[in-house]
Amino acid sequence: MEPCFIILPFLIFLVSFSALWAFICILLSSIGGWKKLASVYRCEGIFTGRRWRFRSCRMSRYVNYNNCLIFGAGTEGLYINILPLFRIQHPPLLIPWSEIKTEKTKGMIFAYWKLSFARASNTEIRLSAALAEQIFDERNWRESRESSVVYRAYKKIEPH
Repeated sequence: MEPCFIILPFLIFLVSFSALWAFICILLSSIGGWKKLASVYRCEGIFTGRRWRFRSCRMSRYVNYNNCLIFGAGTEGLYINILPLFRIQHPPLLIPWSEIKTEKTKGMIFAYWKLSFARASNTEIRLSAALAEQIFDERNWRESRESSVVYRAYKKIEPH
């Protein structure tokens, strides 16, 4: 058997699978609302803050991101990113705390939080209550620490 008969089907499969993967990522970004959030809250810099990896959420009603997200809480806001394998049309997000509205809700079995956003109407994220509490506790801890007199004095004398 000639080598081209072995390589050609493999190349066709590889190109087809890659195209399908990209199409699905683009479709999920549009349906779930990530694309809409990215148009307003795209993270341009490097995020500094605590991170929670391999987490899940539901965006809008139709898209579940299971164990493929990275959430973060920093002074700038809520950070959301996705693992590199799924990053097509999913840029990192950094949403200022002042833009987030939270609502605690109880489902049939689990409690969760709905997050909605000031400049991205009709887009919501649903997080498990445990993750949401960790994120917002970290936010509150950072805000109280950075408003303290000792911390502000330290930042003034810290060498840059």
